[in-house]
Amino acid sequence: MWAPLSAPEARLDNPRDLDAVARLRTLARAYGVEPGQATEAVELPFTERDHALAHIRAEMAAGNQVWIGHWRDTDGERRAAVDGAWLDRRRPALLAALTGPA
Repeated sequence: MWAPLSAPEARLDNPRDLDAVARLRTLARAYGVEPGQATEAVELPFTERDHALAHIRAEMAAGNQVWIGHWRDTDGERRAAVDGAWLDRRRPALLAALTGPA
């Protein structure tokens, strides 16, 4: 079980029809995340995404041809922008999914 927290149209390897909000709720409940931990749990993917993007961009700036090619070939900058906007729009729904009734 995983929750693909990315815009469906920007997913490279995950099915586009997966419901990220519902899957995050299932995952969080399976791991015992309590409603009082919802804000922290929802913020974690945002923080990790920022960290991952910073790492990728640093690798490209350092001349890492693998990352440069992958980013170019997969339209990485556009996908990153689409994902960021998608996540920002879903933040309230993600929070509600972890604080609402089972």
